[in-house]
Amino acid sequence: MTNEVMGCVAIGWHPPAMPRFRDQQLLDLIGARLQLIRQERGLTQEALAELVDIQPESLSRAESGARALSLSNYSRIARALGVGLGDLVDVERPSPEPSNSPEDGELQRLWARIAPTRRAAILRILREVVSLTESG
Repeated sequence: MTNEVMGCVAIGWHPPAMPRFRDQQLLDLIGARLQLIRQERGLTQEALAELVDIQPESLSRAESGARALSLSNYSRIARALGVGLGDLVDVERPSPEPSNSPEDGELQRLWARIAPTRRAAILRILREVVSLTESG
């Protein structure tokens, strides 16, 4: 062992382990599933990243299998996509069917960007539009 390596071991520091082959395969499969579900919901990487408050680059790297996200990030992503965490990371399960159309996803993204103080007025307008549509 070199003196440098011996010094690191002596203080208890160990270099990060490279992912094992099966771990990398799992990251690739989770990333591919994440990308598929995101695309089925009509979301861009940027839009999903904004919804869950992560960097688009982090999401891109997760989708490519180059990086693992934290469980809390996977959980927030699953919620934003309308699936369970298991649907996202259990790659042996069948891929979940989209529950929302791309338009539904767009409405959710737009709604999230509206200030809470303005939402009541928008809801009144929507209710009036629906009422007019149903009666006429």
